[in-house]
Amino acid sequence: MTERQLLIAGASGIIGQAVLEAFANAGWSITTVGRSRQAPSRFPHLTADLLDPASLAAAKADLAGVTHLFYSALKPNPDPGVEADENAAMLENLVAAVRSAGAPLARITFVQGGKIYGAHLGCTRLQPVRMTAATFRPTSISAMKISCAAWRPTAFAGPPCAPTSSSAIRWARP
Repeated sequence: MTERQLLIAGASGIIGQAVLEAFANAGWSITTVGRSRQAPSRFPHLTADLLDPASLAAAKADLAGVTHLFYSALKPNPDPGVEADENAAMLENLVAAVRSAGAPLARITFVQGGKIYGAHLGCTRLQPVRMTAATFRPTSISAMKISCAAWRPTAFAGPPCAPTSSSAIRWARP
């Protein structure tokens, strides 16, 4: 049986830290990835720029065992179009690197914050965009037949109000 190996992008944030601790407590093998050279936790950390496929290619051997990806990375930009394009590219680049490493990737879980509800526009009562299998994930990921889930909390809170172990693990299971 393949070891359950979780890769967390965005592990230095509130959600990423909560997910990291929940999965650590459940006995999963965990690796984090991000731009920072300093690890956000006691677990192995890969320093890579998710916008730069070459920096991810350098970590190929470390990505080969990834079975699950939890994605909560975010690169803010004052231009919403640029922000959307860059963040989509970051996710696609990371998934491509994991797949290129030959990893047995079975599940991708990612967090979408208030922007899906229009919070950045001052509209807090908008309904989220209806997601279908075709629009749920970038085209390159849709073709891979990998189980995906979007986690869309309407608010984030740090400890002690962070997601519970059971909710974080439930979202990442295939």
